[in-house]
Amino acid sequence: MHFRTPLLVRVLALFLIVVAWTPSATGQESDALEANGALRVFLDCDRGCDRDFIRQNIDFINWVRDRRDAQVHLLVTRQGTGGGTEFQLEFIGTEDFEGQDQTLLFASSSTDTDDERRRGFARTIRLGLARYIAQTPMAIYADLEFTPPRDENGDTVIAATPESDPWNFWVFSVGLNGNFRGEDRFSGEEFEAEVDASRTTEAWKIRLDSEMEYEQRDFEFDDGSVFKDISRSFETGGQAIKSLGDHWGAGLGASVKESTFFNLAPSYRLAGAVEYNIYPYSVSSQRQLTFTYFLGGNRFNYDEETIFNKTEETLIDQGLIASLDVERPWGSANINLEATHFLQHPEDYNIDLNGRVEYRVLRGLNLNVFGSVSSIKSQRFLPIGGASDEEVLLERRALATDFRFRVGLGIRYTFGSIYNNVVNSRLGGRRGGFHEIF
Repeated sequence: MHFRTPLLVRVLALFLIVVAWTPSATGQESDALEANGALRVFLDCDRGCDRDFIRQNIDFINWVRDRRDAQVHLLVTRQGTGGGTEFQLEFIGTEDFEGQDQTLLFASSSTDTDDERRRGFARTIRLGLARYIAQTPMAIYADLEFTPPRDENGDTVIAATPESDPWNFWVFSVGLNGNFRGEDRFSGEEFEAEVDASRTTEAWKIRLDSEMEYEQRDFEFDDGSVFKDISRSFETGGQAIKSLGDHWGAGLGASVKESTFFNLAPSYRLAGAVEYNIYPYSVSSQRQLTFTYFLGGNRFNYDEETIFNKTEETLIDQGLIASLDVERPWGSANINLEATHFLQHPEDYNIDLNGRVEYRVLRGLNLNVFGSVSSIKSQRFLPIGGASDEEVLLERRALATDFRFRVGLGIRYTFGSIYNNVVNSRLGGRRGGFHEIF
């Protein structure tokens, strides 16, 4: 009698064998660390960092793969601003630099090119590393240059202040995408358009946005019949949020939405919200613990009669949101809990819990856990006729359900050389690599 080993068991067994087989390299790594006098830095940046460019343009230090090998842990977090993105660079000293921490900010405009953004980012890193390099034997090879801004006459001037901004902090974005595709028995077309306008200051955050999507797909079956699938959505809205000190914020917003997926003809919403952050908003890119309450009025218009025999209705809803976001040297975590219900129908409520944790267990070993679970008691938009088999298979209609969940686990183990300085981009343009079958 033969038994088949489940695939997951085989994968985990192979992973454990690799980890157990890996030779202990503690002595070798210690020798390598002592043999090079250059500053050892670990770059901890999930997204928005051009690592190849940084390593190529900051080559007077040793970039290491693991934070435990570093003398300086560079933790990079980011958050959106009214005109682009603000990067917060937290330099955390270890070993001889224990306690010598500092934080620098780099602001990138939405109109900056990728090259302008990465050059400004690398410049900020160099400035932050200067204090540490000055305390190493490599300091005798270092120097500092300063190039002051100048006007059209060549005279030194002070950089422009925000008050001189001709756009008064407003940032606009317009996008349009479209594609056509086809085969012998299939054809499709898709269009997307969006328009955004935002203005962000310390006192106010204002955002206006519109988005439209249209997709059509035609399928030909064996009997020659053709199924035409059309999906469309449109949404436009805006919000204004007022800062109320270091821990509070309040806002008012409105939106219009139309969607074949949710059986919505043009429907309208007006809502207000208030939020309290346990931590000051000035450290929001590192940690946030917020509690939000909102109250909104909704005018729903439906394409088809609903399971409650409605073609239109006006409902008021309220909700609470608790959210924790943490970005630290050990990893990152996000947990979000939201509960909402309609005042006229307390039995129609939704509760959503989702979270993600990435934790560095030990040298080279990272553990990722993510998941979400929802209790769904409010689907008043469902059409009385239900969804066809084709719409179910193509996921073109929201389906009746009491719950929804998703969970995942990931683990990654990396070993070998502790250094990560060399950049080689040869034959790196094709996804998957030229040696793979597909």
